[in-house]
Amino acid sequence: MTLGTYNCITRNSFLTTNNPTLLSHELAHGTFNLRHTFSDKAKPQLPQGTTTNLMDYTNNTELWKYQWDLIHDPESMLFSFLQDESEGAFKIGVHIDILKEALQQSLTKINGIDGNGSTYINNSFITGVVNADVFGFAADYHFDNRCNSEYIYTDYQAIIQKLISNPLETMSDGESFGTRLHNLMDFYAHTNYIEVYLEFWKQQNNTSDITILPEDIPIFEDAYKDAIFKEQFYPEMHSGAFSMLWMLSKKADYEKARLIGCEHHDQLNKDTDNSVKANYEGNGNTNVGPDNQTLFEYAKTTAIKATVNILIKKGLENSNVIIKPDEKSHK
Repeated sequence: MTLGTYNCITRNSFLTTNNPTLLSHELAHGTFNLRHTFSDKAKPQLPQGTTTNLMDYTNNTELWKYQWDLIHDPESMLFSFLQDESEGAFKIGVHIDILKEALQQSLTKINGIDGNGSTYINNSFITGVVNADVFGFAADYHFDNRCNSEYIYTDYQAIIQKLISNPLETMSDGESFGTRLHNLMDFYAHTNYIEVYLEFWKQQNNTSDITILPEDIPIFEDAYKDAIFKEQFYPEMHSGAFSMLWMLSKKADYEKARLIGCEHHDQLNKDTDNSVKANYEGNGNTNVGPDNQTLFEYAKTTAIKATVNILIKKGLENSNVIIKPDEKSHK
């Protein structure tokens, strides 16, 4: 870029500048549809002035991997509407909340930079959790498309095994770990495990009233150890059908899901309090818990517990584990 005076038409004004950083910032908005890092539509949303990113108001030039991906593959902007949908997965902010709460409960560092400039490993976790939604909507990052219980347990265990066995030595390793955590979290939102367990709990307690609290729901692998749950209730488990073509067409396609023997993803997901299945159809009430909790709250709370369990199995509790910088993952 040569130095000089440039004119930019912004949304609200006509801008004249000889500042190449400001010009690059405006071109990133207009040509590549990049958002401010602090925008409420940015994924993730970060406080203004806290980053060294070009799209923050800090007069810096750094761009992150997902931004370079958008610049190098403008066609991906065709799918940008997906970032604002509640369908598809726990909303990104919910995933970050789950991870941060799990990190707090396991006493692992949440943020920080050591004296050598290496970030604590959980920052890369967050990147992976976010990337699973931003760039992974066409891949199996969300535990969808298990129309019956045949592969539920084996696929769940495969996620657990990858989470606890793979090394965490670079930023890329941490990002992969975060992506798999995303899949684990979505297990609780995208299968009917919560609903099935509540039915099991009511049978075991000979009641039609749900008085069990969200924090008392066991993680799936613990419930599976119960012989009655495994034999009588586990066979009812499944996740919803999801197709990228359905999302692009913005059609629910419930009938297509039914024809392949599945519930549609949108009929089953508990991604937010506004999700169709955030209510509990078993007793006709929108709120199900003793304190009017929704199924979303049950799913989120159990996902936090499952994430804490992984962090402990990984040996990260009470630790200040740091990663070795891997510049390639940022460029």
